[in-house]
Amino acid sequence: MTLAVNYSDGYVNDVRVVDEPIRAWTTVDLNMTYDFGAQLRTGFLQDTRLSLGVSNLFNEAPPRVDLSGVSVGYTPLGFDTFNADPLGRYMTLRFSKGW
Repeated sequence: MTLAVNYSDGYVNDVRVVDEPIRAWTTVDLNMTYDFGAQLRTGFLQDTRLSLGVSNLFNEAPPRVDLSGVSVGYTPLGFDTFNADPLGRYMTLRFSKGW
């Protein structure tokens, strides 16, 4: 099992005419893996792993960043595409088998 805490410090958006303070942002990721190979020496589940991952466990929304009306190279999406991920919480499930 792994737990990761991702922290992006607050900063000042200075690409607009008036500086805009952007709040800090913290997300938590959780990954769990069970290895069947340690328990089984024969059978289908030998050399298999089952993994569950949850990114942005608490569904933390990225800070709002207004980039409208800014020069070319910035898109007015409402968040900083370089420092934030707008997807919210998402989960992955993986089953892998060694041969």
